[in-house]
Amino acid sequence: MKTRSYEFREECYNVSIILVWPVDAPALCAFLKKRLPDADITDICDGEEEFAGWCSIYDKHHVIALGHWDNGVIDTSILSHECIHCALHILLERSIEINEDNHEPLAYLQDSLLRRCLTVLRAKR
Repeated sequence: MKTRSYEFREECYNVSIILVWPVDAPALCAFLKKRLPDADITDICDGEEEFAGWCSIYDKHHVIALGHWDNGVIDTSILSHECIHCALHILLERSIEINEDNHEPLAYLQDSLLRRCLTVLRAKR
């Protein structure tokens, strides 16, 4: 199956998000080498070949990668899992502390990322 991608900006925090699917580690490594040639991507290129989802920061781009799904059905639990990683990275980069008294920024950002990603995935089936 062909690797697909979609890049968007998260407006509130002004960051680039790259959604890549369906990929395994070698396909994601090849995609990142082409798309972000100056980024240090040794973590994904030297890692496990198969994964359900992946989230990391490369060359100031937040990358959410999704593995292959059974019968092409979008696994929202994996996507939600990766979006929360991404949201946490974005907030920590800005020194926004997340704790029991301040967790709404994480919840709202995860919700925003999940909605954007789901909209793209549903439209590009």
